[in-house]
Amino acid sequence: MSPTTEKRLVTLLTLQAIACGVAVIVLVSQNWPESFGATSAVAQPVPVAGGGGVFMMPGQLAQNAHGVFVLDTDLQNILVYQYDPSDKMLLLRAARNFSFDRQLRNHNTSPSPASVREMIDQERAAEAQENSPRPKAP
Repeated sequence: MSPTTEKRLVTLLTLQAIACGVAVIVLVSQNWPESFGATSAVAQPVPVAGGGGVFMMPGQLAQNAHGVFVLDTDLQNILVYQYDPSDKMLLLRAARNFSFDRQLRNHNTSPSPASVREMIDQERAAEAQENSPRPKAP
């Protein structure tokens, strides 16, 4: 298969996956209250579809807003689309390249990695002390 044919096939499969995702969003958003309960607190399994480095996952964006998250692992992009049932439009709400995000080691997290490392060291030291042979009393 030539590189051009392979790119076209990947593009076609990606577009088909996005179309399937949109169809799922439309069906879920139209039947959400009846199907799952308006305030259902039970976690539902989330289907993930994808291939060729592009993965899609439908999700609830707000109380009455549904959409799909698209993850492109090759380009390291994440995109968020929202379905607007009143206009019957799929709207791009966010796009971000996360290649630099992955290089961050400690952003907006608690406890910090250094604190976690310190806690692990303390646990290991305590375990080593518990497991060490004790000298017998004379």
